[in-house]
Amino acid sequence: MSGASTSTGVRTAFSYCVQQVRSYDYHHYLCLLELPPNMRKSAFALRAFNVETARAMDIASDPRIGLMRLLWWQEAIDKIFSKKLIEHPVAQALASVISEHKVSKSWLKRSVEARINDAKKRG
Repeated sequence: MSGASTSTGVRTAFSYCVQQVRSYDYHHYLCLLELPPNMRKSAFALRAFNVETARAMDIASDPRIGLMRLLWWQEAIDKIFSKKLIEHPVAQALASVISEHKVSKSWLKRSVEARINDAKKRG
């Protein structure tokens, strides 16, 4: 992928994150708009990750499918930190954020593990 198309892909990924947060976490969307511009991209990527994992069980027709989505996110975090490309806009935005800032892999993994534990209690 060329630098220009990579840049376009990352920009598209961040736009997707903003739309996800706006659609499914409007209160936080409004709050994030108040952040300094240089912090917004990272904050929207992290909130979109939260939206993805929070909705995994709700949008699945079968609890096992929701659980698979959460397990996919666990694997995706490993791939992101191994610098492997993932064809998912939130994962791409997270990868960009991780390359620019110190984001804790264990924090992201614990976040997903908590969702998995909640899902197992429900189901």
